[in-house]
Amino acid sequence: MLDKDILVVDLGADNWNRLLGLGEGLLKALEPDDGPGPLLVIYRGLKLLRAIDLGCARPVSVEFYGTSRLDMLSRESGYPRILALEENALTRVVGHAQRELEYKDDYLKQLGGFARGVAREWGRTIFTYPPRGRLRLPPHRALEWAFRLLVPDDTVFLFAITEKRKAWTSAVMGYSGGDLWLLTSLDTVALEEGDLSNGALEAAARLLQSKYGGTVRVVAIQREALLRVSRSRFPSGALLWALNTGDLRLSRIPLRWKVLAFAAALAATRRG
Repeated sequence: MLDKDILVVDLGADNWNRLLGLGEGLLKALEPDDGPGPLLVIYRGLKLLRAIDLGCARPVSVEFYGTSRLDMLSRESGYPRILALEENALTRVVGHAQRELEYKDDYLKQLGGFARGVAREWGRTIFTYPPRGRLRLPPHRALEWAFRLLVPDDTVFLFAITEKRKAWTSAVMGYSGGDLWLLTSLDTVALEEGDLSNGALEAAARLLQSKYGGTVRVVAIQREALLRVSRSRFPSGALLWALNTGDLRLSRIPLRWKVLAFAAALAATRRG
């Protein structure tokens, strides 16, 4: 699918750190407030090698009774969600992927190879509580078809996070003729803390179009609004509110993307 692989034009270190930090913040926002975060257990046979609270990224002390008694571990430790990895699980996953991949394979096939490796080790060296059934992965051709259906050719996608209408972090992805390229830098849309109001964001989109061609599609959202959507019991309502207040700005976004986003928000509605 990505015939000439991924071309990374620029990767601003500060911006990359902010993007990763944003992901961590969203994951924390998705965690329920009434209990501890997930527990990661690394084991060898019946011996516990390490236990880590993923919610606060610190080691903890628990009693391990084997993968068949993760329910007992959950009751005694108070962790409602547990991921148990045999010490060689990740090595085995990588081994499965390497045996079926070639160096010419595109990134989607490579990611699929690792996902299939996880599926093969699920229930062998990888366990969860509450237990999950067998992982079923869609075929590669189906994923490729879905990607081409969702992402129009000659698309330049600009995703900007703002803070008080000023640039906080940004990422740009371009897709054309099977090539995918990525550019992330605080200077992508404006200098750090640059003002993106009064048409500045539209000017950045025009600049990107003059450099790379294609159709520039823009999503810009205030950082607090993004976190508010992730915490909300009704994400679809929070999205509409952000759109009406101007905290979420869209330009040239295909209708299929909007429908998919609101469908995902409706599916994520929390019941409580």
